Amino acid sequence: MFMGNEIQRERGLKYIEAIKKTHFQTSGSLMQSLFDTATPEWKVTLCFHAGLKARHTQMTFDELSAHEKRLIIDAILSLKKFGHKLNTLFK
Repeated sequence: MFMGNEIQRERGLKYIEAIKKTHFQTSGSLMQSLFDTATPEWKVTLCFHAGLKARHTQMTFDELSAHEKRLIIDAILSLKKFGHKLNTLFK
């Protein structure tokens, strides 16, 4: 039984939606399009950084298992963070 008021309930639902968008399958569409449209060289880089095999470079994002998708997403975010650090280093 919910013990808060309607404003608290609405705020909670808003936060749940934000968490779903950033942490669950619905957020994969951006990563999916990035992976599926990547050049072969970029896919090799992503798969290597994610610790996956060469065969994964021939797959689409949908063909990857949930664990492999998570590894690809983590690799993309890691490379993004590294790129940001390089950008600030060479300013």
